[in-house]
Amino acid sequence: MNSKNLFMLMLWGMLSVAIACSGDSPELHLPGGPDDTENPGATDKPGGTDEPAPEPPAGVKYKTYKGLVMAGYQGWFTAKGDPSGTDMWIHCGDAKGDWQLFKPGHCSIEFFPDTREYEKTYDTGFKHSDGTTAQMFSSQDYETVDLHFKWMKEYGIDGVVVQRFLEAVKGYPWMDRVLDHVVKAAKKYDRAFCIMYDLSGLQNAADVEVIVEDWKKISEKYGLADPAQCPTYLWEGGHPLVGLWGVGFDAMKGTPQHFTSLMNGMKGADGTPGALSYMLGTSFYWHRGTGEAQPFSSWEKVYKRAAVISPWAVGRFADAAGFNAMKNMIVEDTDWCKANKVLYAPVVFPGFSWHNLQLNNSSQPYDQVPRLGGKFFWTQIAWHLKQGAGMLYVAMFDEMDEGTCIFKCTTSGRTPSNATAAAPDGKFLSYEVAEDHYLFLTGEAGKWLKGGSGYGDALPAY
Repeated sequence: MNSKNLFMLMLWGMLSVAIACSGDSPELHLPGGPDDTENPGATDKPGGTDEPAPEPPAGVKYKTYKGLVMAGYQGWFTAKGDPSGTDMWIHCGDAKGDWQLFKPGHCSIEFFPDTREYEKTYDTGFKHSDGTTAQMFSSQDYETVDLHFKWMKEYGIDGVVVQRFLEAVKGYPWMDRVLDHVVKAAKKYDRAFCIMYDLSGLQNAADVEVIVEDWKKISEKYGLADPAQCPTYLWEGGHPLVGLWGVGFDAMKGTPQHFTSLMNGMKGADGTPGALSYMLGTSFYWHRGTGEAQPFSSWEKVYKRAAVISPWAVGRFADAAGFNAMKNMIVEDTDWCKANKVLYAPVVFPGFSWHNLQLNNSSQPYDQVPRLGGKFFWTQIAWHLKQGAGMLYVAMFDEMDEGTCIFKCTTSGRTPSNATAAAPDGKFLSYEVAEDHYLFLTGEAGKWLKGGSGYGDALPAY
């Protein structure tokens, strides 16, 4: 995710959809637009009103994001022969070849998962150094998601922000199975979760309606706003929390009116439109309105409506010096949030790389943002927590495509080869310390955030 170009932060699949869907549709007026006089307070505070936030129902286990370490969760990996019915290696195979191939020279992931604890796995075209066939999991299997949530509990990670892409809502029904698994596993392991709609492909008011209807469907199906049915869904400000990602980016077509209409159209716990709290995934430069961000003045009312703002930091700096250069801006951002009663959830990430996803594009080298054995990750965590951050958003739990994953991946001794005659330098990256190193560090951040033993500026001994 290159800081110089917005499209470097989008996933390859999302780019294809955005290009294909370039036409505009007629605008539909939905409640809460700029000319909506029936709901004048709708763009002011979380929940759509200036009234004090109500107390959440007694059955809600996670009443606030404050004090939590949450990780983004994709859950989008399929395998040939899995329950999805796609018969494809989606988000791990060769994107150019319609995900049909998953073998050396034909893959879109930068790290390879350590699959020794998975109950169900699938043969791949890769080999370990001892000649054994490397295995891949599928997010379509409940056993996979169960294991991921088991790790969250074991390492002290509070839960996940489940990514739900507009394109998937429109045409990938197998992703609903993953949400089934998440709801079940979150309850089993008492982990928090909330839905985040990735709206980088948002084009028009018809797309807004798609999301409003999807939230209605899944909220009713799983009881997301009913703690009796779904006690670990995350709430904030007295309402269920819903994430909206892609707010205020310059190259995206979503407008302030689209997002206002969306927030006012989605229904909360009592069926009232707008009775939800929102976490907005924004440009890293949202407050300054520079770089990839649209002018702040155009989006100020939308930002003020947020319960939580979480600027996308991935790829905006590549080392400690780059992070240091951003600190003054982050302080300005958090000051604005405090003044406007908006929570600030900083995004921290372990590293970044997407050479394989970019189809061996030499301009996108391996290990673009080196992990340095966890030092890069911990540098961000330590500074934010010393600054008084009340929560963290870790990007991401399972994102192997862009090399930001924290779940168990192979170390050098167990990493399969990705080299071919045509691309002898092809490879997967590997974890430097241990398969669970980044789960461990994320859990340590959670301990520190909650007032437990912290490590200050030093990387904790493993």
